[in-house]
Amino acid sequence: MEEEKTTGNIFTVRIIGGREEMAAKLIRSHARMSDHPVYSIIVPEKEMKGYIFVEAGNLGAVKRVVEGVKPVKSVMSDPSTPDELKDLLGPKIVPSSIGKGDKIRIVGGGLRGREGKVIETKPEEREIVMEVDDPAVPAPLTISTEEVERK
Repeated sequence: MEEEKTTGNIFTVRIIGGREEMAAKLIRSHARMSDHPVYSIIVPEKEMKGYIFVEAGNLGAVKRVVEGVKPVKSVMSDPSTPDELKDLLGPKIVPSSIGKGDKIRIVGGGLRGREGKVIETKPEEREIVMEVDDPAVPAPLTISTEEVERK
């Protein structure tokens, strides 16, 4: 079976933050029910809230398939190239200055203010495993590096 090759443009669609997955599913449904040339829908990582990317034959096709989708705010009329989006959509490994054995404080989430020690780092997932200094939390916690700071 031969792989289908598309020649579409990639259009940026602004979405209400946190509703990207739902909007993508609704747009996919609209595209399947129509004959508009929509080839793919890309939902970026969580840190890029409020945007999805739609690969389509033309701007009109994108505007027609997003019509009536409540979380959609707007469609940007200028298409993006894959090279422009490569840095936004590629895998990101952000080096963390937090390492094994470091004393840290949780600054986000339900355990805000708790302190502890790093017992493992997971740079690919941007997470750390920590032991909390509080006896009420006996098990190691896995937490995002964005929710902790070095003491």
